[in-house]
Amino acid sequence: MHTISKIIIWIFLVCSSFLGYGGNSSPVVIEAYPVSHEVTQLRKQLIKITESQVGIRELTGNNDGPEVEQYLKSVGLGKGYPWCVAFVVWCHKQLNIKIPVTAWSPAMFPRNIVFHKWHKRTSEWIPRGGEVFGKYFSSKCRIAHVGMIKLKYSNHFHTIEGNTSLMGAILKMMNLTQKEKDRMDRDGIWVAMKIRKPEDIYIAADYVGDKEIQIALNNK
Repeated sequence: MHTISKIIIWIFLVCSSFLGYGGNSSPVVIEAYPVSHEVTQLRKQLIKITESQVGIRELTGNNDGPEVEQYLKSVGLGKGYPWCVAFVVWCHKQLNIKIPVTAWSPAMFPRNIVFHKWHKRTSEWIPRGGEVFGKYFSSKCRIAHVGMIKLKYSNHFHTIEGNTSLMGAILKMMNLTQKEKDRMDRDGIWVAMKIRKPEDIYIAADYVGDKEIQIALNNK
């Protein structure tokens, strides 16, 4: 029994590190992969679909409403569950882009990792658009929110996210604790466009670029 317990603990530690529980985990990061016209156009379509949802909000503030429930349905859930991940999955599904079908934030990053905070790059990371990013919350010791990257501009990331707040200057003026701000950031009622600081981007995966990435991996 003692041996089995040790094996279970070992598996948990390995998996938790890979999925972003461990804080300083270092998954395999793909830095260089080709650019194809076909995928570039697919990126534009994905961003257009994602942008079309901006302004959608929960009906009663309880993870509900017609659109929110469609997002949740795409991952096999009904109303009442956090939906930032479901929103990302739903957007990809509209174009039949393969992506992990889950509502659990850390589970969004098992492959196609193109950025990680702890990975030392040989050059600056410039997103191509449509990447899925994860934000790490120290209060939870894990990735606890995801969204989509539209572009990087002047050292900031323009993102589109679901289940979030209309953050920015307004939130900074409010007398909130950091814990309260974090909760509004990852459990708000809106689909919103946001401007993120570099430190908000903990990890990113590129599912729309899967074909390009596979070409690069096969040529290694």
